Amino acid sequence: MPDAWSPDRRRGTRTPVPYDVQAEVPAHTLRVRVREVSRRGMVVDSSEPLPLDTLLPFTVRREDGTTWVLEGRVAHTRLTLGLHQGEAVSYLVGIEFQDVPDHLATHLERWLASLGEHTDVESDDPS
Repeated sequence: MPDAWSPDRRRGTRTPVPYDVQAEVPAHTLRVRVREVSRRGMVVDSSEPLPLDTLLPFTVRREDGTTWVLEGRVAHTRLTLGLHQGEAVSYLVGIEFQDVPDHLATHLERWLASLGEHTDVESDDPS
């Protein structure tokens, strides 16, 4: 039985984000870093776990100053440890976007296209 991190659960193409993009989770007053993004969701680094299946608004701030608010469902959380003693514990959190408005979907598509010029990773995860 595959676990939540098996590639066969992924449903779309994930694109690594080659620069720092921040997402804020107001309900938890937490800043997270976007690592990968797709049409269906994103993977973020977080200093604390987020509750599974919780719907949260994420304010995404791009390097160029563009800001979007997207609602996402916490699909999975995985604890990752620092590679060296003394490094902070962090979590990889998979977020599945919910009901993306058409105008934001258009912006997201353009952003993914521009990121795809840097690199592209095939996967099937909803985030």
